[in-house]
This record gives sequence, structure tokens and C-alpha cells, in this order.
Amino acid sequence: MSGRFIRAYPAQMTRIPVLERDPRRLGVFPLVAVAVGLPVAIEAPEAMAATYSGDDPINCSTPGSFTVDGQPGETFEVDFASCNSSTYVTLTYNEALLSGSVASGATITSAQTVTFSIRSGAPAGTYAAAVTIAPSPVGSSKYGGLTITTRTSSPPSPPVWHQSYSIEQSTDCASGWAQSWAQWPNDGSGGHVCNRVVFYKDGVWLVSATEEEASVSRPWDGGTAP
Repeated sequence: MSGRFIRAYPAQMTRIPVLERDPRRLGVFPLVAVAVGLPVAIEAPEAMAATYSGDDPINCSTPGSFTVDGQPGETFEVDFASCNSSTYVTLTYNEALLSGSVASGATITSAQTVTFSIRSGAPAGTYAAAVTIAPSPVGSSKYGGLTITTRTSSPPSPPVWHQSYSIEQSTDCASGWAQSWAQWPNDGSGGHVCNRVVFYKDGVWLVSATEEEASVSRPWDGGTAP
């Protein structure tokens, strides 16, 4: 390995501190810093949607029932597209389980969509009448059933890391490495390299030549070079 540089970088990070760390503990390889020319856009996570089944939209003159399956923090919408001043409904809901874009007990007299959120900490269970739709002036009340399941969270997996070392054009890559070209060798003028990826799956660090070949991965021994 004399005269060859070894580089490693994560798939979605732009800089690695020059630190001697064990990536299996801290997520950083004991290699030099490197800039990755890929912009990373970070957006706020969107609320997940619960599963809505039933009339869509709700027929305000003869509304039907609906059911929702979801977890605390998830949202769903109920569309009252046919409501008007002569065909309207009174909407009530279990405020211990749900928050809504209209108040419980509101009268829906115009076409609108009501958004509900399952409250954080809402107990798991099946609630046959979490939402009540009472048509006016006459008609039988219909219900929105809600089944809440417990959200199970797991820590995110560490990012995929890329390892790379420079080679001469006529040199073959070691087994398990894929040949490519990069800008960083030869003081930034570019050159041939050998790459591989290290990733975490099911509690084990694995290595493969490319992300596309992850199915033929093998356990990673902690090394950074062939």
C-alpha cells in the first residue's frame, strides 16, 4: 500500500473530521477528510398518513360510515364535498383520541375537507364511534371507526460509507472492490480508484463492491484497505 492514499466518506455527508475513530462505534472512519461534491437537502419530515377506508367524499344527505387504521401522530382527511346550507351534517369526534381542523360539534354547511390527527399517546385499541356524522335536518347518524395501533420506533441505521484507494491505470482492483475514476487522486488532478461500500444491516457491518451489489455482501472486518 506504499504511496497509495485511502479515502472513505459517507453517502450523504460533505466532510469527515480528521479523527482516529472506530466507525462501528462512532460512525467515522480513521481516514483523511474529503469533500463530497453532492449537495444534501434536508427537509422536515412530513406527517405520516393513516389508512382511511369508506365513503370518499362523504355524501352529506345520506352519509356512510368509514374506518381508519393508524398510529399516534398520523393524520387522515374526511372530505365533505357535497355539503351545503340545505344538506349539512353535524360532526363530533372523540377529542381524547383526535384533534381536528374544525371543532368537535361543528356543523359542516359547505364543501370542505376536515383533517384529523391521532393524538400522541392515544391508547391502542378499536373505537367504533370515534367520529359521529349526524345528517341534518333528518337522517341516521353514521360513524367513523378508528383502530389505533402502537407505534414501534427503532433507531436509524448508520449511513452507508464509501471506501476508496488510488491505483495505476494498469492495476487491477483487489477482490471485493470496484474500479472507477475520481477527482481526488494525484493532488486533485484525478485518477483511477478502487471503491467499495460499508453498510449496517440487521446488527452487522457488511461490505460490498457497490450498493447495487449489496446482495453479495460479506461481513466487514473493520479494515480500510485490501
